[in-house]
Amino acid sequence: MSRRLSYKQKARLLMIPGLSGFLVFYVIPFLGSFAYAFTNNPLQMQFVGFANFVASFQNKYYMLALRNTVIFTIIGVSLIMLFSIVVSVMISTVGRRIAFIRMAFILPMLLPTAGVALVWRTWLNPNGALESTAAFFPGILGELFSPQMIPVYLMFVWKYCGFNIILLVAAIASIPHEVYESAALDGASGLSLHVKITIPMIRPTVFFATILSITNSFRIYKEMYYFYGTDYPPDSVYMLQYYMNNLFNKINYQMLSAGAILFALIVFVIVVFGYWSDVRS
Repeated sequence: MSRRLSYKQKARLLMIPGLSGFLVFYVIPFLGSFAYAFTNNPLQMQFVGFANFVASFQNKYYMLALRNTVIFTIIGVSLIMLFSIVVSVMISTVGRRIAFIRMAFILPMLLPTAGVALVWRTWLNPNGALESTAAFFPGILGELFSPQMIPVYLMFVWKYCGFNIILLVAAIASIPHEVYESAALDGASGLSLHVKITIPMIRPTVFFATILSITNSFRIYKEMYYFYGTDYPPDSVYMLQYYMNNLFNKINYQMLSAGAILFALIVFVIVVFGYWSDVRS
């Protein structure tokens, strides 16, 4: 009689297809980009050391794209996490009475990108009514919340908050009800109950949702491209994806690879620092 597989063995077998695809389509191409990053061009392939990395930092368009991407990731992830936590607490508080709302938050991830961008472009024309909002955000706020960036933040939160909400609602549901009862007896109520009980107890899930949101912030390029319909959008929304896509069209693989590696290192440092902070706290 054949031996039955354990739960861990079944899980490892089910992970093989996904890990194989990730290896073939992500890891191997990324490692292959190192060959281009240290050469002069894809044809001659002459070793030039770190010249492409230095040139990337000296390129004003790369620095503009890097700056915009970092700002968008910080603000966008902060907004989506705040929104996700608030909605998750509300859903968990009222229970099944509005359970159908969870499906409404998942639906945006299933809709076609082209159709979504067309509707958003119709509602929030970047060359129309949004221009009047610039007067309300002088100085640095005018750069962070420019009229062109408002629909990008809204699209990002609207489309990718659903999965975060499902994760957080499940984490909140796993908290024993006795913990809240004990805290209530000690005088905790309302917002303080969630700040001192809910958030600390679901911290690992919050950290995972944050990492997932950072990853999703790099996927908003499709919506932005359809929304603005050009390879060269306004400077305030010129992200790294635009920069890399334009270099790819120009067959400038060496600069593209150097820029991608530099950005990957920045993201890696941020994630490691966040994980280190979460473990120490």
